[in-house]
Amino acid sequence: MFRNNEEEDESCLEEMRKLSSFSIEAEIRYISSQKLKERRNKLVKDIEFGYDTTEESICFHNFVSFLYWESDERKRAMEFATKALEMGKEISSLRETENIVTICNFYHFNEGMGNVAEAKEFLRNFKDLSRQDDFQNLKFSAKAELAVCISKLGPFCSAKAIEMFRESVNKMPTFVDCWQFYFALTLRRKTHILAIQNKTDAELIGEDREAFDIFMKVINNTSSKILRSRSFTEVGLIVFNNQDKYKDMNYMEFFEKAIEVNPKSYHALQRYGQHLRYQKNLQKSKEILEKSLTIRETTIGYHHLGLTFQNMVLQEHREKKKARHPNRKNILKQGYFNTRSHVPRQQSSKAVSPDMKNNYDREKSLEATRYSGQVRAKMKSVRYVTG
Repeated sequence: MFRNNEEEDESCLEEMRKLSSFSIEAEIRYISSQKLKERRNKLVKDIEFGYDTTEESICFHNFVSFLYWESDERKRAMEFATKALEMGKEISSLRETENIVTICNFYHFNEGMGNVAEAKEFLRNFKDLSRQDDFQNLKFSAKAELAVCISKLGPFCSAKAIEMFRESVNKMPTFVDCWQFYFALTLRRKTHILAIQNKTDAELIGEDREAFDIFMKVINNTSSKILRSRSFTEVGLIVFNNQDKYKDMNYMEFFEKAIEVNPKSYHALQRYGQHLRYQKNLQKSKEILEKSLTIRETTIGYHHLGLTFQNMVLQEHREKKKARHPNRKNILKQGYFNTRSHVPRQQSSKAVSPDMKNNYDREKSLEATRYSGQVRAKMKSVRYVTG
């Protein structure tokens, strides 16, 4: 009997390792300490800003606690792990949390600190869950949660995350909005040209129909206005990047719909402002991007606001230049053909002499220097922060 219990414990411990955040140690091994710290700090800011679903909040509390543990900041690790444990208890029909990742992490934390009694208590919790009828579904949720965490490590981990999503979310008996959203988000990012890691990745560029379909399902099924708004935003990006494939759709309408669903979505406002700049609607782009930054300051928001300021300065420069010399383009064009053509032609009275051309080149160089200074002055007024 004792031998059977010992074998059962060994089997449980092996499975607990696979279902804990410690299972992704192989993925973080190739990331520098500085990069991990940056990603962790970004996740902490996301947690402070808040999530719309408890599942997301527990997921990222678990992940951040593990990242703190890996950097030997055990006190901070236990703070986030304890918060995840408390949130899990609040949504559980039992007295204890049913989040497997939280339970497995706590077991390894306590084992690492030498708290044998506490570690055994979490082992007992895991065994109790394993006897429940819905244990398999709880395992699927744990794998989906770990897939989300892996996807946050960067594009080089996307393939592994997608594989784990397919092994979990596609096998769940019900459609879980938040896990499906992150699955689609990982698929969409994996098909972007900037995510290419190898030849296989290059073949995925533009193959985003699966992501499109999942986002549409989230839009039609979720009760979360944040997830619904973000899904509209992501669909807008897919349509913009594949306009030949989605000719009957207007990507700007998806951004506008995202803002209508959630007016405080800084994601939607940032993308809307960015694409307004692409359409040369600079004043509105500036207003929308500034509004997004009042909700949450992010590097993406400041980046696109800086580019909008830059375009506004360039546009102002061109308008002033055109007002000063309304016919200069035609004069230069005529002079160019008169001096470069192989076919002899009558010299035009408006032709530009070589001396005039050299003077124009010098003037153009001076003007370029002046408006570059204006751009730098505008850019200095934009405060770049990490967010």
